[in-house]
Amino acid sequence: MGSDFYKSITNPDDAKWFANEAPVHQVRLTKGFWMGETEITVAQFRSFIEATQYVTTAEIIGKSLGMYEELPTGKGHWALGNGLSWRQPGFNFDESQPVVHVSWLDACVFCEWMSLHGDKTYSLPTEAQWEYAASFGGLYRYSWGNDLPNGKQGGNIADERFAARFPAWNYPTLARYDDGFVFVSPVRSYDPNKFGLYDMTGNVWEWMHDYYSETYYSISPVNDPAGPPEGTNRSLRGGGFDWELSFLRVAKRRNLAPDSTAINLGFRIIGTEKKF
Repeated sequence: MGSDFYKSITNPDDAKWFANEAPVHQVRLTKGFWMGETEITVAQFRSFIEATQYVTTAEIIGKSLGMYEELPTGKGHWALGNGLSWRQPGFNFDESQPVVHVSWLDACVFCEWMSLHGDKTYSLPTEAQWEYAASFGGLYRYSWGNDLPNGKQGGNIADERFAARFPAWNYPTLARYDDGFVFVSPVRSYDPNKFGLYDMTGNVWEWMHDYYSETYYSISPVNDPAGPPEGTNRSLRGGGFDWELSFLRVAKRRNLAPDSTAINLGFRIIGTEKKF
């Protein structure tokens, strides 16, 4: 688990963005789990909201982080947008797309609700569980393999369609295809990985169970690591529709405060056997 990718980067200021992937270390998952084939969709999240009348973090605050373009330059920028939430994400959406503008707190409440009404105990995956599932047991750099993506084989990442909308961002490792989506795409729009999981690379960043620590890998146990026992921020994995290839390897780690919400933040869940 992990990566020494930072060693290949000559600019120290750039290398620091990847140092938290090191060191490469052995991990053994001793407990089986089921992982959701897709990220949680708007339709699935709506069922939860209608059943519980839950109010999300973004709805309580009244704003969330959105992505905007400055016309006619095409320069993109991030800003808190009033009224942005899973109901009004800031782009045209449908029920088959992954839900966005959800916090780690929102995702955990969804898991609790699912556990009450399902035949399994549901939770967010640990970083170790997620990386195992995304890399096909540690074999691949990207969820689809080790080569650069090619259309349906790849995922919803920063591609030619995204660059046409935000040309001033000028990503150096842009995906050389047009998937037809600037923002999120419906789940199952791309080929699954070898485990049958969709969008393990791209579409939305996915919340993890773990507290985040930049240096956790240096002290991580071999068996079933679940992150440090305490912390502030929570880990994120998988990359989003607006991220370039260097940030989309399965080893890439991010972190945010658990009440953070944004246009490219979503989640998927895992299930384990219930204990009676």
